[in-house]
Amino acid sequence: GATQEVMVVESVKAASDIYAPVGGAVREFNQAVIDDPSSITADTWLFKLEVADPFAFELLSEEET
Repeated sequence: GATQEVMVVESVKAASDIYAPVGGAVREFNQAVIDDPSSITADTWLFKLEVADPFAFELLSEEET
């Protein structure tokens, strides 16, 4: 669900939990990032989530982000 931990991202100094933004099921992790975490950029996806209820939230437009 939206309050469950999906994954943990670690650096040399810290580890951070990442939570699903909505309820659903993780269907895929980005294996390239798992193999080489230094490849993460602002445009890198980490996981793909199948949303349980697509009407449970509103997506932000690019102008709102």
